[in-house]
Amino acid sequence: MSDNEKQNVIVLQDDQDKKVKKWTLDKYAKGIKKGKWWVIGSTVLVGVVGALALELGLNRNREYLSAQYVYNLATKVGDDNVERYLDGHVFDANAGLNINVLNEIKNSDEDFKKIDVEKIVKDGDISITKEAVYDKDENDKIIASTKSISYSISAKTRHFPSNAIGRKFVERIIEYPRTLSTNAINNYDVTNYITSGTNVEYTKQVAGLVKQYAEITKAYKDLGDKFGSSALAKSDGETIAQVSSDFVSKYASGAGTTVDVLSGSLYALHYVNYTEGKEAEKIEELHRTSKSYVEVLERKEEELAYQKDVLKSLTDITNINFEEKEDKLLEKVLETNLLIQELSEDVSGLKKELNLNGYYLKSGEWEFDSTKESTISCLSAKEEKWVKCCKDFASQLADVTKDIKKDLTTATDASRYIYSNCQNNISILGSGTVDVKNNIPWFVGALVGALLGFCISTFVCTALVIYKKED
Repeated sequence: MSDNEKQNVIVLQDDQDKKVKKWTLDKYAKGIKKGKWWVIGSTVLVGVVGALALELGLNRNREYLSAQYVYNLATKVGDDNVERYLDGHVFDANAGLNINVLNEIKNSDEDFKKIDVEKIVKDGDISITKEAVYDKDENDKIIASTKSISYSISAKTRHFPSNAIGRKFVERIIEYPRTLSTNAINNYDVTNYITSGTNVEYTKQVAGLVKQYAEITKAYKDLGDKFGSSALAKSDGETIAQVSSDFVSKYASGAGTTVDVLSGSLYALHYVNYTEGKEAEKIEELHRTSKSYVEVLERKEEELAYQKDVLKSLTDITNINFEEKEDKLLEKVLETNLLIQELSEDVSGLKKELNLNGYYLKSGEWEFDSTKESTISCLSAKEEKWVKCCKDFASQLADVTKDIKKDLTTATDASRYIYSNCQNNISILGSGTVDVKNNIPWFVGALVGALLGFCISTFVCTALVIYKKED
């Protein structure tokens, strides 16, 4: 091999070594040093871009707002096993997801103006699920006999201007059933059966008082059973037990109550609500009323007989369709029994009214018996003693009506007070607030972006140093 050929080989090997040694740690460090401001600036800039891209891009499509909560609202479960607010409307935990309600919430706050509730619903990006939460003992063992119902809400964050606004919007949805509960409490009244007036028969007025007394007594009993007799019923510190006891004591009279005494004397002494000087017109009215009672009574008795046959058919084992669900059959039996009870009471009441006016059943027909003492015979005779007693009865009836109206208001106020203070709240489980789930922390995006910016900027700076040197 000639000298020239050897020389050429050495030159080629030297060129290869130069190519391999262009990128060295030393040159990389010099590149960073010379372009340090470019490196720092690029690292910070791309880090910020990475954080923003994560928060405004990836996270907005994957994260969602979530909360688990328990309602303890002013509701009652009726005989139909349906939970209702105090005003009778059915409790629905999903009420806040109704499109009209969502729009109502949206219009309640300027922060919500940019939220497209129709799109949220259309995309199916908001939902509420129901589940049972069981109490646990000290060993974290489930006590199967005790549980409460909890609800979980989930809403995609991409529909909200920010997570903070989204949280507030979701909280309003959770809060909506309590708003309905509060409205029901504020509008709640113990049922009013009182009827009074110059033209209202004493029988109707007294019947109303009897029912009203029973209704108020029941209201206090229900409150005591639900919240305990020591629960406060007034802001002055009176308990349910105290308010209830005061009410019962006020109307106690012998073995019964004041309203019982009124009812007894009315039917025993045949008092009539009439206008002085118009006795004849009142007697004619009582006869007309009694004849109309007879027609109503006949219809009621026919219906009562029919319902008794229905009940017999339902309870006859040979007629039961076992393909029908047992609970449906039981529901029908209970419904029929209740109707029979109501009809029986109506029939009994009509007969009592007819007897009071002097009408009795003779040979299958209701006829007026002038030999029997009645409202009509007493009003016709109009004895001085009876007239005086009738006026005294009217005065006593007015006084009791006035008192029981006040007690009705007291019972209503007590019910509103205790429901507002003892049962009208929401408990958010876990963190106690609406959380953001499926979220990648912003600093992860910033870190990845900063690393990427650092690598690219240092690579460029080092390359510029090397190629500039060669040039």
